[in-house]
Amino acid sequence: MFVSLRLLLVAAGFSSTAAMRSLLHANLANGQSEKAAVSDGTAAPRKVRIQFIRHAFSCANMVQQFAEGGTLTRWGGTLGKAYLRDPMLSECGAVRSLSAGNMLRSTAEAPDFVLSSSMLRAMETAAYMFPGRTITPVPYISESRHTDLEQDNLPLDVDSQLSQLAKAIASNRTAVGPLQSLVDKLDLQWMRDDTFSAGGTSGPRMSSSWSKFEDFMANAFLPHVYAQDYPHPGVLTIAIVSHSNFLKGIPDVKKHCSHLYDGKPANNQVLELLFDYSAKMLVTPRRGSDPILELVVDPFESDSDGVWAAMQNSMADQSMRDLVFGELARSGPPWKSKDGVKMKVRRQLDAVSEQECINHINVAPNLQHLCQRDVGSVCVDELEKAFPKQKTRPRLKIHDEGQCCVE
Repeated sequence: MFVSLRLLLVAAGFSSTAAMRSLLHANLANGQSEKAAVSDGTAAPRKVRIQFIRHAFSCANMVQQFAEGGTLTRWGGTLGKAYLRDPMLSECGAVRSLSAGNMLRSTAEAPDFVLSSSMLRAMETAAYMFPGRTITPVPYISESRHTDLEQDNLPLDVDSQLSQLAKAIASNRTAVGPLQSLVDKLDLQWMRDDTFSAGGTSGPRMSSSWSKFEDFMANAFLPHVYAQDYPHPGVLTIAIVSHSNFLKGIPDVKKHCSHLYDGKPANNQVLELLFDYSAKMLVTPRRGSDPILELVVDPFESDSDGVWAAMQNSMADQSMRDLVFGELARSGPPWKSKDGVKMKVRRQLDAVSEQECINHINVAPNLQHLCQRDVGSVCVDELEKAFPKQKTRPRLKIHDEGQCCVE
């Protein structure tokens, strides 16, 4: 977008010809590119509260913790989890997620949006912790992996995931209501978007990158939220269900929250941090590369309509209109020159520098032993599918007495 620098200065709220000319001379004389930060007077950063949640106890977690060693000649028993493609929650994980959701509702603000990674165990956890809510899988927050041989950290394609969810609903899954709601309300717009679904196993849907996720949130998701007429002017609360290695690798989580977990966040743990969401209009001369002006704007109103509204408001005075539009027309040739400026919006999501990380719930301790009911039919089916031959299938250390998770 090419605009007159004088026109942009009017949008910034300069009310006098002298002030406008002063800043123009300071920045444009002799081709200088020194930038000036200008506020429109209403553009304080918006606050975004993020609840970082690790998914619940999955079928892969179950194999990793309870498989007898040595049952696979290549991987060993506990590493058999790598053969489970995009595993779902164990029965115990589903029950614990319901309990964690109840606890969270008593201690934290209800989220305005519930996001998850593109993996089934994260979607399920979100559905059980926030029953009845729309769950939106988003890119860049799948679990990190060392190799594509780790099938447990590779999401299935969307249609296969929907098929798996339908099978789980048809099975003897505890409290299938949240799963049915998940299927009915699952928001797949980002998973089906060509920009984020392409790229194979290294593409956005299957990858793990906090910096790219921050950029996605600031420039794709949050502006989209405003486009949907987000109704609340205060702090926006977003729950994000992801994975342990991704979460512990987030610099802000490491800085503010690492004292609240041992090595990595526990299943269903909820860690909350506060972020600033801000935006600037960067004005750059067509003849240069460095911005000469940074105009601080509201990140939710920095689209074309918002900028035009600010311009209209600033140009209510007739003399200001005469000045601005009088300067837009060139007095003569050459008509095609490198005069003028380029303008773009830079939105950022940054953690508040000084804050205390909030640990919302006391996470249930690790299972000490496993009972058949805790495994559930979903995990049994996944093991049989991954290991058709009984002799290669990981054997789980299951105790017959009592039930250790599911009541």
